[in-house]
Order: sequence, then structure tokens, then C-alpha cells
Amino acid sequence: MKKYFLIILSVIFCVNCGNRPSKNNTTEQADTQDTNSELVIADNCVIFLLPDSLEQYEMLKRHGDDTYNEIIADMLYYNYEAQQVLQELEIKIIYCDKKYIKLVNSKGNIQKLKRSDIGGNMIVFHKDKSPIILNAVDFDRNKIAKYLGKTEIPLIQIADEFAKYLKEGKPLSVFFSDSWTLVYHTDNRVEGSTDGRVMNLRNTQIDSVIIIKLKNDGDGWLLDVIGEEKREPKTFEFKFELNKQIEHWDRFEAVRYSNMPSHNIYILGAGESDLLKLHYNKDKLITVLEYRSEDPG
Repeated sequence: MKKYFLIILSVIFCVNCGNRPSKNNTTEQADTQDTNSELVIADNCVIFLLPDSLEQYEMLKRHGDDTYNEIIADMLYYNYEAQQVLQELEIKIIYCDKKYIKLVNSKGNIQKLKRSDIGGNMIVFHKDKSPIILNAVDFDRNKIAKYLGKTEIPLIQIADEFAKYLKEGKPLSVFFSDSWTLVYHTDNRVEGSTDGRVMNLRNTQIDSVIIIKLKNDGDGWLLDVIGEEKREPKTFEFKFELNKQIEHWDRFEAVRYSNMPSHNIYILGAGESDLLKLHYNKDKLITVLEYRSEDPG
């Protein structure tokens, strides 16, 4: 599936870059490139910076096929995630592989930037503020929305969007802080309670396998009923994959109860027994995700 996803993104990448000179006609098109080497921006927007064809060729020579493809795939992946959010916020998106970028503010002052010297692959521009330069991997939807004067998004709305992404199997890293904690808890009538925690996770790890050390107490309540002794506690490593943990969920509902702290949201899944508890920071990014599954019996 990932293979086809990257193929689609690669096509988008090629379209965004437009028609490029080949090695054979680079010289004859040099004059044309000189007159079209600048992008002038005077409206609020987000600019995605792309390598031109010559830079791509140099990257390919320098890194070789496999590494080059990996670099491009990573760039496209994080750009795509950011673009999805920007479209939802109705923020103008511009793609640029020009040599220079001219940012024109509301007073008519011009800031000229050389694309290859910019320390990032995104520029967030507001004509009444200093531009923000960042990499797509560090994209923060709330920071960008606030900078561009978009209405602040209520936390429950962000959680609703998270639940939608979760249900549809979309990447979730855009919702997470760059350092977050996974808390795991299950309670089974026979097996007892199983708990674990892993800290300092990167935001991208939510979309991959997370190795977490778990401890099971072996003290299921049903053991007393059926006359069995408590089982020996055990510790083991578990491969946590969120998309697999929620395969049996019959709903994806974001809720906040009146007695909950303002920075917490529940995502309810299978009945009332399976849920995610999300802890948000002041930037409305998830810093703690608690996975909880209680045996309703």
C-alpha cells in the first residue's frame, strides 16, 4: 500500500515541479531560466520549496538510486501530511522550485531569499509579519493557523479530526508532539491487568510499530469465581500498532465530560470499555496517548 502511495505522491511531485530542461537543452534554455528564476509572493500563504531538475540530478549522482528515492519519499510524505491540514484550514498553498523568492509585505517592502540557502523546505508568509521558515516534519497546525490569523480551532474539533484520521487509517503524526508518551492498560477477567509505558517517542512513531515493555499481574477476577489460583506475574515486550489495536472498534467518537481537565479528550471505540485518552499541551498537540481496554464482563 505504501508503495502505491509513494508512486502517487511522486506523480504529484513531478506535476508540481512542471516541465524541466533535460541535460541536453540546459544551455539553450539558460536565458529563459534567468527571466523566470523568481517567485514573487504578496499574499498570505504557505510555500513548499522543491528542488529543481538539476538539483534532483545532482542529488541522484551524489546519493545513488536507493538513498535518493528514500530522500524524495520522505520529503513527499511530510509535505503531503502538511498539505492535507492546510487545505482543511483553507490556507493558500504555493509550490516553488525557483532560484529566488521575493516576499512583498503590506508596506511594499521586499525580502529576497535564495531558495537553496533557506534552512527548511517550507515558508509560512503573512504580509504583516516576519516569515516563518521550517521543515514539513516539524509542521504545527495550531501555530500556523494562529500565525495566519485563522480562527483558533477548539480542542474537541482537533480531536474529532484525529478520530476521523484514525478511522480512515490516515497518518497521525501531525497531531502529536515531537516528544510524547504511550501508556498501555488492559484488564482481562482471566489474565488480570497488563500495564506499560514508553516515553520520549517521536511524533512519527505513532504510525509505526512501537516496542513497549508490559507487566501482567495474573490476577483476573474470574479466577476466584472458578476456583483457580492467581497466576504468576510476567513481564514481556509487546509490539504496539495502534491501527491493529482498534481493528474491532465499532465507533470513533471524541468526547469530553464535564468533570474532565480541559486538556484531556476521550476517543471512544468498542462500547465504553475500549478507548484512547488523549493529553494535549498548550499547542494542542498530543503529549500522552493512553490506550485502555477493559473486559466488560
